Amino acid sequence: MPSEASKLEGELETMKSMEPGFEGKNGYDEDRKMNPPVPSVRIQELQRQIDELKKSWPAHSVPAAMLQQLEELEEELEMERKKFGG
Repeated sequence: MPSEASKLEGELETMKSMEPGFEGKNGYDEDRKMNPPVPSVRIQELQRQIDELKKSWPAHSVPAAMLQQLEELEEELEMERKKFGG
C-alpha cells in the first residue's frame, strides 16, 4: 500500500500533467492567455496538504522537517492567494 507522501506526489504529478503548458506557436499558447488556470484548484490543493500535515502533527516535539514543510506550504498558499487577489 503506497504511503501518504507517495500518494500526494502522484496526485501532484497528475495535476501538473493536466495543466496546459506555455508552448505553442511562437513559444506562447494563446489558449492559455484567454483561459487562465482556475486559481482555486491550486489553492485548494495547498490547503488540503496543510490540513493533512496538521492531522499527522504529533502532540509533542514536532520534527523540524514538519515545521519546515508547513512553512513552505503556507508561503506558497499565500503567494497563490496574492496572485489572484485573495
